[in-house]
Amino acid sequence: MALRYLRCVISKPSLFSNRSLEFSDSLTIVNGKNGSGKSFLARCLVDGIWKLFSGSAFLREEAWQDMYLDISFALPHPLSVVETFRIKYQADNLSVISDGEKEEIILSGKAGQEWEPGTVFAQLNRHHGGDNLAQFFSSNDKAIFINSSYIPSPSDIGNDVVLDYSTIKNIILRDGSGYFSFHNYIKNSYTRAGVVTNPFLQKIDYYEKELKSLSKEIELIEIKNLRTSKLKKERSIIESEIGQLKDKLEKNNEKKRIIAKIGADIARVAELNGELDSIKNVVTGEQEKIEKVSGLENEIHIKFSQFKDLGITDEINLDSIQEVFRDIINLNEKIDKFFFSRGEKRRKLKKMVTAVYVAAGTAILYILYHDSFSITGHPVILSSIAGFAFLFAPTVYLYSYFSTRVKKLVNLNNQKAELEQKLKKLLLESSLRFDNYRLSELYELLLQYFEDYIEFTEHQRELKDLKGSLREKKELKEIQKDLSQLKKKEDEIKEEIAANMKSLALEDELFLEQTQIDVMLEKIDGEIEETIGGIEKKEQVLQRIDDEMSVDPDYVASNTELIKERDRVREILKGLHARKEVMLYIAGLMEEAVVKREKDQLKKLIDSTLGVFHTLTGNQYIARVNDAVAGDFITGDGLIHDLNPAVVHTLLLSIKFSLTDFLLDSGVSLPLIIDDPFLFMDDDRIGHLKNQINIIAQKRQVIIFTHKKQDNDWGKLIEL
Repeated sequence: MALRYLRCVISKPSLFSNRSLEFSDSLTIVNGKNGSGKSFLARCLVDGIWKLFSGSAFLREEAWQDMYLDISFALPHPLSVVETFRIKYQADNLSVISDGEKEEIILSGKAGQEWEPGTVFAQLNRHHGGDNLAQFFSSNDKAIFINSSYIPSPSDIGNDVVLDYSTIKNIILRDGSGYFSFHNYIKNSYTRAGVVTNPFLQKIDYYEKELKSLSKEIELIEIKNLRTSKLKKERSIIESEIGQLKDKLEKNNEKKRIIAKIGADIARVAELNGELDSIKNVVTGEQEKIEKVSGLENEIHIKFSQFKDLGITDEINLDSIQEVFRDIINLNEKIDKFFFSRGEKRRKLKKMVTAVYVAAGTAILYILYHDSFSITGHPVILSSIAGFAFLFAPTVYLYSYFSTRVKKLVNLNNQKAELEQKLKKLLLESSLRFDNYRLSELYELLLQYFEDYIEFTEHQRELKDLKGSLREKKELKEIQKDLSQLKKKEDEIKEEIAANMKSLALEDELFLEQTQIDVMLEKIDGEIEETIGGIEKKEQVLQRIDDEMSVDPDYVASNTELIKERDRVREILKGLHARKEVMLYIAGLMEEAVVKREKDQLKKLIDSTLGVFHTLTGNQYIARVNDAVAGDFITGDGLIHDLNPAVVHTLLLSIKFSLTDFLLDSGVSLPLIIDDPFLFMDDDRIGHLKNQINIIAQKRQVIIFTHKKQDNDWGKLIEL
């Protein structure tokens, strides 16, 4: 599994102001002047991750209080999926974030606190993705990282613990099979020192303490084994009396429940009766409507037989039809009145003309008679009378003609024709069938029976309204079904009431009224209250007995239980110790193979270290630094006092370069962080070191912090 730094965002007063650094997968050069904070940044990269998972740190707690640090890193998942995570420190707060498609905080707390790795891993295992972190960092703690992947500045040699053989031994003994890791786990976990981390040894320690505590308690009980039989007997009597009272209380509560249930059921029966009456009223109303519809149909059939060939299916325009009928009747009356008025006028005029002619003739005969029938005596008068009589008749007849208003008659006939067309249109719109009638015949029929037709249409409207108000057969069937179900429910409740009354040996008449039920409930409540009071008094007596017994307790029963528990714990410990001995025996069998592999792997590490060292130094120390010196340096935790700091630093570089292959053989790749490696080096050594770094960068991520300006084409350059 390859851990890779992806990105770092840091803010620290007087050093960094929200500075962001993106790291290459192979080689990254972070260049900064002295005092730029590059060494501080290198330690932040280490502490930013491993402080949380190992509980130790380079930086002091106060360094985190005013710092913002956000580190992103990638870690392959066992299912070959690369997961990215972020660890963020802000205002003394810490967050571990799964940085996938959706960010998820999988751990949070105080940045400055001392984290217990076991607690951290337990919390991580509860989250998706956190289990991958827990698995990786539980196997690759800070000690492994520091000893294999962190090289401090030459000026800091001696200040930082950078080499620990027990950790290096763990690294070089690792292999793909897990054989040597298993041996190391047994040896470290099943000795006394492993009790801090091994749950199995913690379990043994717990049961040993438990056994010791039980044995001590049993001894005390055996010394104080005093018991008062009188208190025990009295207590038994009181408990029996309390039991009897509780039985009585339970019976009264049950009786109260049944009586209350009877009252509720009686009320429910009354409610159901109301619902039944309501539904019966609905059914009765429907039957009455059906009878009324039948009667009305018969009445229409008998009383209005003249309209049997007419079928009205729509009454929307009925009022309009009746209005048109009325208008036509009014017009007929106006036309009749017109003709009657004209005849009367003509008769009067005819009489008037006759009278004028008679009067004129009489006057002319009278004048002629007096003039001996000579027209020469009064010619003017005679001509005037004759002329008047001649002009009077045409004048009167002209007046009669104009006064009869023929246009008005035409208008009335036109209006009548329009109304007849309107009537026909309304009859068609009203779906009035008149296939067996001509419109004139229909008109004459409706005109003849107009009053009856109006009454007929009113009956038709009433009949339609009645039919429209009738419920559908399906709905009526559902109502009848509801009626049946309610009746069934009523019968069931009545049966339940009868059963409850029988269980109480009570007569039905006692519960016909709610007041009688209330009286019974009140009486039972009194009995219940009295019983509860008796129980409370008995319990007070029992408490006094318990108080006396607590002063002089009965240890017999408890001592028996403790002895059983002690024997059980002894059996558990026996099994645990047997398992421990088996594991230690297995570790002993594996020891020879482990010792041989340690010798071979150490020789391999020494040879690789010397090869790299002499390459870096140009064989300058080939006689001074040999197998023995390199072996003592590795196994002696890097403490050789007669080597100068530059040689020690180069030896550290060589060892940690060489450990790369050992890590890869165990399936792990960790980033290599080097702080100021070019200090105290000439150009030749710098060239050799760059060549070695190029080789390492092909196998693992390398991040170098330096104050020396490097070539722009060598790795990814970041300027602080």
